[in-house]
Amino acid sequence: MPSSFGNTLRVTVFGQSHSAGVGCVVEGLPSGIAVDQERVAGFMARRAPGNAPWTTPRKEKDAVRILSGLNPDGRTCGAPLAAVIENTNTRSQDYGNIMGVPRPGHADFAAWLMEQGIESISLNPDTVVDTWRRLAVK
Repeated sequence: MPSSFGNTLRVTVFGQSHSAGVGCVVEGLPSGIAVDQERVAGFMARRAPGNAPWTTPRKEKDAVRILSGLNPDGRTCGAPLAAVIENTNTRSQDYGNIMGVPRPGHADFAAWLMEQGIESISLNPDTVVDTWRRLAVK
């Protein structure tokens, strides 16, 4: 699966669920666009794990750290905007008993269906972790 998309506005995503972090680089943003980091934090809080009874009990801050691309006043400067979220509570060992078991609502279930030759327009191998990276481009 490609990690980059777009032409005029080019987005590259990196990382995976149980790595040190996930992030994105957005190229092609003009200078002067205000980035409301409080609004981004609000969106991130809505999707953070451990905040609803049907989600994992793990707590992740999902704090977006912008590494480059902004001026001190919070506006784009014309350089590529790079952002990262560090994974702080991955606990990969907790998944040992379900390795190889596709989980509904997760990308591994969609990937498993595609491997079985079951195709659907709704199948997407991206993980929920990609939500914030794609949100950052909106």
